[in-house]
Amino acid sequence: MVYERAVPFFLKEILPKVKEGKNVLVVAHGNSLRAIMKYIENISDEDIKNVEMPFGGIYIYDLDQNGHQIKKEIRSVPSEVNA
Repeated sequence: MVYERAVPFFLKEILPKVKEGKNVLVVAHGNSLRAIMKYIENISDEDIKNVEMPFGGIYIYDLDQNGHQIKKEIRSVPSEVNA
């Protein structure tokens, strides 16, 4: 159900800004991020169960015109928060 809400929002509100050449920061709850990642990376229903966003993790995507991954970079931010 989260996928059915998050992906249309991504396609309507976020992807057009990316297509304009803008950088877009998406900050959200783990499940909504996982739903958007599922779409961007074409992750299967079976494999998405194993996807976790690390606390403070930064994923940088280059996307094609349909919002799918061309390139992905993962950065981490040191944190002293126990999460």
